[in-house]
Amino acid sequence: ELLSEELSDIERTAKGINLQAVNEIAALMHQKTQIHFFAKGLTSIVFEYASRHLLSLSRHVTLYQDTHIAYIQAEHLTENDIVFLASLSGETEQVVRVAQVARARNAKVVTFTVTPTSRLAKLGDYHFHLVNDATTTLDVDTKSRCQLMLILNIIIKAFVRQSMLAMTENTNRL
Repeated sequence: ELLSEELSDIERTAKGINLQAVNEIAALMHQKTQIHFFAKGLTSIVFEYASRHLLSLSRHVTLYQDTHIAYIQAEHLTENDIVFLASLSGETEQVVRVAQVARARNAKVVTFTVTPTSRLAKLGDYHFHLVNDATTTLDVDTKSRCQLMLILNIIIKAFVRQSMLAMTENTNRL
C-alpha cells in the first residue's frame, strides 16, 4: 500500500510535467543568467541536491539557506536571474515573500507546489504541480519530496542535453 501510494504520486506528477516549460527553463539556464534556489525545511535539501548537480556541471548557482540573506539578495535580482522556489503548501511565508520580490525585480520565477491555486504557484512564471496525496497523522511534515526531485532531474537533464546539442553544432561548424 505504501509503495502504491508513493508510485501513484510520482506517476501523476510525471504526467503533468510541461515539457515545453522544462525546455524553456533549461534554455534560460544556458543564457547569462544567475541561478538561485530557495526553500525551507525538508524541501531545501532537494534544492541542495539540484544545486550541487549543477555545480558538478560547472554551472554556478546560489542556494540560500538563510532567510535573511535570501530576502537581501532578492532585492538585487534582475531579468538576468532565474529563481527556483518550492513549498509543498505554496504558502510558506518566507518563500512567497522571495517570490514576490523576485517578480517585482523581473527575475524569472520557477515554482513547485502541491497546490496550484496557492500564492506561490500564482507567482511563478513557470509552475510545476507536485502530486502528493500521502496522508499522515503526525504533527510533523513527513511528505515525500520525490516528485520535486523528479522534476528537477528532468530540468537538469534537459539542460545537459541542450549543452550537448550546442557542442555538437559547434563541432559541426568547424
